[in-house]
Amino acid sequence: MEAHPGSSATPPTVTCPYCRSTNTELFSLFGQQLLTEQYYCNNCRTPFEYIKDDVHVIPERTNT
Repeated sequence: MEAHPGSSATPPTVTCPYCRSTNTELFSLFGQQLLTEQYYCNNCRTPFEYIKDDVHVIPERTNT
């Protein structure tokens, strides 16, 4: 699968809001709201929601 122009090939690093660990993994693409994703912290074993960034949700539009 090819990445879109303006998007990063690697997912963003998400920090756990409870223990500040970056040892997290994406659990679900949608949380309780469409603008959130659910992540799981492998360090403190806590699920949490993360607000999606526009950068990795919608590729930047270019004028041609």
